[in-house]
Amino acid sequence: AQEVDRMGWACPPGGDVEFIVIRGGGHAWPGTAFDPAMTEILGYAIEGIDATPLIWDFFAAHPLPE
Repeated sequence: AQEVDRMGWACPPGGDVEFIVIRGGGHAWPGTAFDPAMTEILGYAIEGIDATPLIWDFFAAHPLPE
């Protein structure tokens, strides 16, 4: 069974860390559709989250200082 855990840590002011653990997933980008035949090679693709908007939202909220 697939399970997604999201954890955060206390960081210095202006810093954030979010750690996402996917249990039961394989080596595929979460939320990406691919040929089910690839499951033998890559393992299971998780469908519960889409990593692309998650990472984009995180970086948009935490831009590099100029």
